[in-house]
Amino acid sequence: MAALLLAVDPASPDPAAVARAAEALRAGRLVVLPTETVYGLAARADDPAALRALREAKGRDGGKPFSLHLPSVRAFRERFPSLPEAAARLASRRLPGPLTLVVPDPAGGATGVRVPDDAVCRAVLEAAGCPVVATSVNPSGAPPAVTAGEAAAFASGFAAVILDAGPSRGGAASTVVAFEGDRVAVLREGAVPAEEVLEEAARLLLFVCTGNLCRSPLAAALAARTMAAAREVEPGALPLFGRAAGSAGTAAPEGRPASPEMAAVGRSLGVDLGGHRSRGLTFDLVDRADRLFTATAAQRESILAFVPGAERRLLLLDPRGRDVPDPVGRGDRAYRDAGARIERAVRARAEEGTLEG
Repeated sequence: MAALLLAVDPASPDPAAVARAAEALRAGRLVVLPTETVYGLAARADDPAALRALREAKGRDGGKPFSLHLPSVRAFRERFPSLPEAAARLASRRLPGPLTLVVPDPAGGATGVRVPDDAVCRAVLEAAGCPVVATSVNPSGAPPAVTAGEAAAFASGFAAVILDAGPSRGGAASTVVAFEGDRVAVLREGAVPAEEVLEEAARLLLFVCTGNLCRSPLAAALAARTMAAAREVEPGALPLFGRAAGSAGTAAPEGRPASPEMAAVGRSLGVDLGGHRSRGLTFDLVDRADRLFTATAAQRESILAFVPGAERRLLLLDPRGRDVPDPVGRGDRAYRDAGARIERAVRARAEEGTLEG
């Protein structure tokens, strides 16, 4: 029997079309669904016959799993309540969206999970009321379908329903990310660049001063070195372990290098500030940071005046409660003194566990 091809509004899908696709899934039939990346061929995950039909359609052997598709982030959290920290961060920041997160499942294995950013697909998943897996509409190794016409050319012989919501917005497959403990690995780079994935999955320590030209860049570099040394890797590899250290200024110019004086202090302490470029502190940065450290108490209070909810995450850099004064305009000795204070403060924060927990 030929597939039933139904055109749907991508923003407001017809409930009748959604119901036909959901009914077919519940009955163990294959269904073609649009997503924000490419068109997907879906099947009921707890129906062995449906899964066999999906494997036969794809020409895929039994050793390669399909990704579970869920209608919402809430459903994701309910099904996988014990996510690795990096996976939980990425889910909250990027889902729904073009990512497949490979996370530990309750059975002790790992499951690839998608929460598509597509109203039609999510409506069908919600209406189906059963677990659904999906894969791109194409023979294994061939380019995926990005229009319903391309999907129909491949799937009309075995799909019961094809929903046509127009061309896929992204046109590229999802980025696949795996997690093991605090390790993060991009298994396939797709719609979301790997660099963005690692940045948003990382636990961010943000160091704040005024101009983001001397104190906060040095503190961030020393903290990154400390965390990297604990893992026996270079600081540049920290995002692969779900960690990042950055800096910003409450009144910073944009894009300026670290001051020559503090760059020299950094070299004497074994860190390179050559790649630093200044940036201003924003609400988004405050929101993204898991922990913030300010050089002075006045900076902490100024941030709290605008973001009172950040109090538990916002600490003075020096755990003894002492300010690190701004050395600008006070000569080389002031920079050396500031560098020594910052190094001691970062070391103390590491010893008390604040950099990691």
